[in-house]
Amino acid sequence: MSFFYHFCPGFLDHSKAMWSATVEYGQRIAPPGCVARMQALVNGIYYQVAMGIGTAMWGPLVMQPPRGLGFQNCFRLDAGSIVIWGIIWQIGLMLRHRVKAARSAAMITAEQPLAEISAIT
Repeated sequence: MSFFYHFCPGFLDHSKAMWSATVEYGQRIAPPGCVARMQALVNGIYYQVAMGIGTAMWGPLVMQPPRGLGFQNCFRLDAGSIVIWGIIWQIGLMLRHRVKAARSAAMITAEQPLAEISAIT
């Protein structure tokens, strides 16, 4: 594993991809002239608040039983949580796609009578 991490650090380190995505999103939603302020806010939320909450939550759980679940059980719990969240995310994307398709179909059917009326007159 260390061989792959040494030669492909970007492949195994998801935090770089997550940070790139948050920086891009922060730039997109920032009002004009406030990009630096938005980047500071994104940094504060992502690194300070989220990492602090994660540490406070997972720290006691990683301790060996009986005080915690142990590292391997926490790893399994985290892996299961990620799979469940991925399924929920995919369901949300499918529902969003269906809503967009329904809206665009409704717009097409709503515009058709207007096109027919304008063609007649």
